[in-house]
Amino acid sequence: MKLITIGDSITRGTYRDDNDAWAVAFPNYSERLQKLLGADELVCLGVNGVSMSSTSSVNSENALCRLCENAVSGDIIVVAGGTNDFGTSVEVGRSTDEGDISTCGALHILFTRLKKNNPNSKIYAVLPIPRRNENVKNEKGYVLDDYRAAIREAATAFGVAIIDGKKLAIDPENEADRKKYIRDGLHPNDAGHALYAQFLYQEILKSKGENIHIL
Repeated sequence: MKLITIGDSITRGTYRDDNDAWAVAFPNYSERLQKLLGADELVCLGVNGVSMSSTSSVNSENALCRLCENAVSGDIIVVAGGTNDFGTSVEVGRSTDEGDISTCGALHILFTRLKKNNPNSKIYAVLPIPRRNENVKNEKGYVLDDYRAAIREAATAFGVAIIDGKKLAIDPENEADRKKYIRDGLHPNDAGHALYAQFLYQEILKSKGENIHIL
């Protein structure tokens, strides 16, 4: 069984350590999830700073809709993004968008390519996990829930399974949780990745995907 994880710095495992310097979780949630699922192979496509759409002002050349221009194939594919679309004020767009002009348009491209290349695979879209100040409107007037809604709508349209990352039991607004799991309020540390992996594993088990054979 081959596991593919696609996402941003959270998927890569990047976080702030006690000394306020960038570190990488080892193992990150992808590596932990591989072990929990008993997958033989893991391809972790986590890139710092990327959004769903290349209209983002940060690392646009590696946007997730572009990352999947080349054939990405696996038995289980987990896509976790959208928090940077919010953070860099990407236009949410409309469900009818098909080009890379908004988050909705980028999602159309991303899911079209993944479904085409993986007709018999189980694909999961993870809605953004909690982050600090997620209810503060960005420059376009959106809050993080607006991007969650866009991902949910697109995933539903394409028959992609949805994991509600907002339900992850970490509260970035809580000082104790930040200290234990997510010091900068955005990037989970090692303990946060362990919790995240367990959460994803349980959600995947609940989905009972017919193409998944948990070892």
